Amino acid sequence: METGPNRRIRAIISVDSAPQVIPELPHEKEFCTGIDTSVRCRILGAFKRQDLDLLVQDLQGIEALRGLCLFHGDQRGTNFPVTQKEGEVIMSLTER
Repeated sequence: METGPNRRIRAIISVDSAPQVIPELPHEKEFCTGIDTSVRCRILGAFKRQDLDLLVQDLQGIEALRGLCLFHGDQRGTNFPVTQKEGEVIMSLTER
């Protein structure tokens, strides 16, 4: 997800582990916008798609996605949870 006024979904990852308390992985640090040296709850995942450009403005018009957390509150992170149904709708949009 790209944050800011031009928010959009840029990639999809799979969650490959349960949340666990670990430091940031060395190969992930190059993607950090700020240095995070803390040990905290994280998941292990893998990119499924990295070529997306789904604009938030377009997603807001889809009834099944109205509850997405990326539409509400302060957006600081680049990852966000989805329900099973929201995930299915988003995945259908990536197949177009």
